Amino acid sequence: MSDSSYRILDRLAPRKATDAGVRRTAEIIRSDLAAFTPRDTGRLAGAWKLQKGRSPGTYLIVNNTPYARAVEFGYGHNAGFMGRTLAVWHARSRR
Repeated sequence: MSDSSYRILDRLAPRKATDAGVRRTAEIIRSDLAAFTPRDTGRLAGAWKLQKGRSPGTYLIVNNTPYARAVEFGYGHNAGFMGRTLAVWHARSRR
């Protein structure tokens, strides 16, 4: 058995290598969120944006509409649309 030593040149290399795939996945989830978002004027559904995170392979899906939280955690049959979106995505990813 030979002794081998390795020097890490770029600690972010694994994240950089997967960045494109993570971005595609985040974009699909963003699109699904928009599809599951309840519509009255369409403003909330159209406000979903994908933002690059601080490090490679990290993305944030954001919605700066002031009433997004109220719609998600509010009352009625439309409450919980983010949870439904993530449940659908989870089920899809397990196939």
